[in-house]
Amino acid sequence: MEARKGKVLMLPAEKHKCPVDASALGPIETPEPIKYGKLHYELEVFATQEAAKRIINKRPTIETGSIVATVVSPLEKTPTDPVIITGLPEQIYWIMVASLYETGGRISFNTAPLQCTCVDVTILSYLKGEINVSLDCFGCRKYTDVADDELSVGIPLTKLDKVAKALTKLSEKMIPRGRQKSLI
Repeated sequence: MEARKGKVLMLPAEKHKCPVDASALGPIETPEPIKYGKLHYELEVFATQEAAKRIINKRPTIETGSIVATVVSPLEKTPTDPVIITGLPEQIYWIMVASLYETGGRISFNTAPLQCTCVDVTILSYLKGEINVSLDCFGCRKYTDVADDELSVGIPLTKLDKVAKALTKLSEKMIPRGRQKSLI
């Protein structure tokens, strides 16, 4: 969210406010109350501690210690990989259209109700080199300025230029036509 305000931040392990985030991104080991589901069960996010444990254990992560800090920044200041965009569902929709502009096909999203920014749009996009959408999570919604009606998308840097060019092309006719009551 600070990047949305123009700031560039380097976050070593101790600067991550969320231990779920920091342990997924690699700077720290997963703390035991999170690893074993105790934290999310006690927060009443899940019906059982086992369900909470399962969601944490199924998340993709970056190997602990392989990353010592994360960097967040506006794209124009320091492009980081992946690029994360938070916006209205319609805006994310057109990014998805743009991502298929040259190839067609379908997109599958991988998401969970936790770890949305750190895992869904950061780690999955970074490790798999694919665009991924997130509904944003409890932490995003409680501690940041993500609005109730916003989603996030992670775009690997390798795909950003194609998506941007396709959005430019789509904005000439298709996007304005998409808001008309009749496309004929």
